[in-house]
Amino acid sequence: MVQKGLHHAIDAIRYRNKHRDDYCSAYYSNKNYPDTYAIPLEPLPCESTWDVPPHVLEEKVMQLNSFI
Repeated sequence: MVQKGLHHAIDAIRYRNKHRDDYCSAYYSNKNYPDTYAIPLEPLPCESTWDVPPHVLEEKVMQLNSFI
């Protein structure tokens, strides 16, 4: 399940006699990855129907571009 663009990284790990599993989270293993989707998730209802508490509405969230 390795994409073409990642082959150079795998080759570098092998060249250094390391194991690729040491450089990838167990969450992405062939065993664990399918488990991510084993439990179906219900979609959220339309945002206009959400019951959001006032203290949450008052929170200020920085825009993404303010980090750049």
